[in-house]
Amino acid sequence: MVLVVCQTSHEIADFVSQKLAHIEGVQETVTQFLLKRYKEDGEIIEGKEEVKRQPVIL
Repeated sequence: MVLVVCQTSHEIADFVSQKLAHIEGVQETVTQFLLKRYKEDGEIIEGKEEVKRQPVIL
């Protein structure tokens, strides 16, 4: 197993195709992404959520 941390998925694809695919004995690769979490249970984790909608007055 290899853990690669990059800024873009393109960088990861380049690493896999240029480095891992050429290693003898590597028959296949599987790529899984762990994306940065911005919300958890509907709540913003970092920073404040800016309200951009106008309020509705009833």
